[in-house]
Amino acid sequence: MIPQLPATTLPTMRLQTQSLNNLPNKTNVSPFFVIKSAYEKHYPPMLGDEVWRLEKIGKDGLFHKNLASMGVNTVQDFLKMLIVHPGKLRRIFGVRMSEKMWNVTIKHAKTCVMGNKHYVFQGSDYRIMLNPICQLIKAEINGSIYPTHKQSDVDRAYLKDLVRQAYVNWSSLEEIEGISNEIGNLIQGDHVVDQYPDHSQIMVWPSTATGDCVAVIESEKQSRQ
Repeated sequence: MIPQLPATTLPTMRLQTQSLNNLPNKTNVSPFFVIKSAYEKHYPPMLGDEVWRLEKIGKDGLFHKNLASMGVNTVQDFLKMLIVHPGKLRRIFGVRMSEKMWNVTIKHAKTCVMGNKHYVFQGSDYRIMLNPICQLIKAEINGSIYPTHKQSDVDRAYLKDLVRQAYVNWSSLEEIEGISNEIGNLIQGDHVVDQYPDHSQIMVWPSTATGDCVAVIESEKQSRQ
């Protein structure tokens, strides 16, 4: 007859299972599932998710700690910095993150559910509207709505500066909900695609060549017949 082992020698995971089975109103919950769900990634990620929910960023790991030290705590924070300061975001990860890993993280982040909120940043002679990750949707400068004419280099630089100012002052921007049927965009791969082709928009996306923020202007489109 095989002698029975004392309880102190039982495997840790088995003890965890026994404690779960003694819970009131118990359900069939495996400790393996509990541990996994505490660290799992989200597909797709949500704007308010902690940044470690993205691929290649481990919870409480070096990347997670470095991002937190720079104020990047959520997926939304990550995407906003990607739009406005992509080079700075890349440097936070340093050489420990390979280009392959970086691309995996970015691809996962771009599947984020955007929701229907927009943000307004305005002054005495300008008013710009941005989506939740600081992409420029449209702008009104000195009473002119952009893009109504071909954009000059001066206009491009000015709009980029306004976007950066809005990024810095994000907490003070006016928040608007429920207008996703009027203005919207969809992130697909490395491009921002106009989801409503009858509306002209100004888009901003980081350049893969320079790592800088680039405004992409679409001219006014004729209504479909």
